[in-house]
Amino acid sequence: MRRQDGLVLWGRWRPGTLSVREETLRWADAKDPGRGVVIPVTRVVAQGRVCRDPAAEATCFEWWFRTKDGDRYVFRDGRRPNATNEAWAVLSALAPAATRETSAGTP
Repeated sequence: MRRQDGLVLWGRWRPGTLSVREETLRWADAKDPGRGVVIPVTRVVAQGRVCRDPAAEATCFEWWFRTKDGDRYVFRDGRRPNATNEAWAVLSALAPAATRETSAGTP
């Protein structure tokens, strides 16, 4: 799921699919293909994750990244609790220069 920006009246999280192909991050909206996003990994300058306990990776539930333009994209996987760690690992390998941060929070 991808979090919508700005003022949202009906549901902040949009269902969709996040994938990495050909050194790009791709998010396809499940209901509206026009809302899809394609970001080259080279544009990513930072990534982070939110965990119930920052010392325990198994508690992470949200993952985000920020681009050189300052745009921020936030994702959750409602089906698997540790999917955010997979996204973290993939982007860490593809964009090793991007800064990383982990913070505490609740879903």
